[in-house]
Amino acid sequence: MHLYRRYYPDEGGIESTMRAFCEYAAGLGNDVTALVSSPYPWSQRAHYNGVDVVRAGCLGTLANTPICPMMPLWVRRLKPDLIEIHHAYPYGMWALLHSGFKGPVIVHYHFDISRFGSLQRYVYPVLRDTLARADRIFVNSRGYAESSSLLSDFLDKCVFIPAGVAPARFDLPRILRSARPHCAATDASARSSWGDCRTTRVSRTSSRRCSMSRAN
Repeated sequence: MHLYRRYYPDEGGIESTMRAFCEYAAGLGNDVTALVSSPYPWSQRAHYNGVDVVRAGCLGTLANTPICPMMPLWVRRLKPDLIEIHHAYPYGMWALLHSGFKGPVIVHYHFDISRFGSLQRYVYPVLRDTLARADRIFVNSRGYAESSSLLSDFLDKCVFIPAGVAPARFDLPRILRSARPHCAATDASARSSWGDCRTTRVSRTSSRRCSMSRAN
């Protein structure tokens, strides 16, 4: 069972990562459930691509965090063999800790958080207790884990999984042709000169810069 705030058709970086893990595991023949928050006070249930999606009733949000009182009960009702929780969702961590679940726990630690302001002193102990409870912690890189004020105390549990994409999903020549002129080499001589290339896009809001370098 994967646990987070939202799931498909809601979009986002963590949502996409969670969906990829869920659908891959389901494709291997596992019974996979995604436990997330509902946009309504009542719970909902649906299936997407082999994944059982349970949306626990939500009474509202606090610091962009859905509050779902039924979430601990859903954990007990679903009786998962393994729980993978995606950080950052402190309420989900609290629900996990108060569900009575005794099985193995994996934390997908996507990033540190600091948006809770004065609530941080209440959130921080929940995060530490969940990391202490976890059997494994998935992190993008060792450098990130070592620089994190939370993860640095749990390096022995960390498994480093670099972020990535499936290249087959992208038609690079088409992307280059449709990109802005300063981001792409569109003429045959430039393409011949560059050959296979790596693109890097750095963006904030709508302004973008794109650089190209030879593939190693």
